[in-house]
Parts: sequence; C-alpha cells; structure tokens
Amino acid sequence: LTGMERTKIEEELARLHALIKELEEILADMGKVRQIIKDEMGEIRRKYADERRTDIVPAEHEIILEDLIERHNCVITLTHAGYIKRQRAEVERHTKLESKLLPEEIDYSSIKGLRLEAAQKLEKIRPKNIGQASRISGVNPADITVLLIYLGMR
Repeated sequence: LTGMERTKIEEELARLHALIKELEEILADMGKVRQIIKDEMGEIRRKYADERRTDIVPAEHEIILEDLIERHNCVITLTHAGYIKRQRAEVERHTKLESKLLPEEIDYSSIKGLRLEAAQKLEKIRPKNIGQASRISGVNPADITVLLIYLGMR
C-alpha cells in the first residue's frame, strides 16, 4: 500500500472507532436513547404528517348491530344424546373408583411415583377408596393412576 492509501485506511479506522464509542455511549444511557427516538419520531411527523382527510359526520339513521352481521342460511340441530352418553360413562367410571378400596394400613410415603404433596394429603385425610382420593385437592389424576397401579401389584 502507498502512504496515501494507508493514511486513508487509518483515518477510516479512527472514524469508525469514534462512531463505535459514540454509539456505545448512547446505548449505555437510556435517556439519550429516548431523546433520539423522540427526535426521530418528531422528524417523521413533520415530514409525513398531513391533515385528516376523512370527515366524521352524524349518522342519518340509527345503526343497529344486527344490520352489521352477515346473513346466511344455516341449520342447527340440538341434541343431548352425546352429553347424556358422556355423563353415563363418567358416572360408571366414578362408581368403579368408589368400589376400589384403599387398605387402612397403607403407607403413602412408601409408594414410588406418588408426589410428595399427594402423599402428605392422603396420609392426613386417609380416604377409604380411590373415588374419595380423587376428590382431594392436591391429588391429581397421575397420583390416582399411581395408586391404581400400586393396588394392582398388591
């Protein structure tokens, strides 16, 4: 490189270092960042803002919300059969859980996979069956599954 080219590169490097320092100072001070944003937004407003082009006038007649809803034909079928079937299945499932008795001498803290909170609540309340255990706050479905597996292994 010639001396002149080298001088240009060194000047460019010095200019870039100064710019980096200035930008780091801006980023370090949130007040400066906010001021720059405020100034730039003001400049954009001065450059591009114009007067409102639409006029807001009072409505000639009252607008009814139903008039804004698109009208189309549809068929609605009402049925409770699916709901009733689900209810029966739920009742049968809960009845089964009520029939699964828990031994009085059961040590909940020794059951692997049972969460600590569930073991403590079950130990304190001592439910008679799985149905009662499932209704205890703090005992979740996973804990009930662990209890069912435990009872099945006994």
